[in-house]
Amino acid sequence: MSHADDLRAWARGMYPTEAATELLLKAFGGKFAAPGNPWVHTSGEPEGPNQVKAWIDFAAIPEEVGPLSGGERRFLIRRPAAGRAGSGQRTTAAAPAGGSAQ
Repeated sequence: MSHADDLRAWARGMYPTEAATELLLKAFGGKFAAPGNPWVHTSGEPEGPNQVKAWIDFAAIPEEVGPLSGGERRFLIRRPAAGRAGSGQRTTAAAPAGGSAQ
């Protein structure tokens, strides 16, 4: 399973999170969904109910956008905010069981 597939599997079933994940995967060439971003977490082994190796902490994005351009900051704060919307948010609390942020 690719990194993008892992993110999609992790977000599956929660429509605002699915939409926000797709935005990160497609906008700006996908660079904001890539490993190495402080809000993208990965593990070496598949974890959780969907057996994924990656997930996004949408709540961390606003705290981490400081060094980016104004347009990138606006995109990250406004568009993927849908990933934080509503009940049952998917943040680090919804990371796969036993997962560690890398």
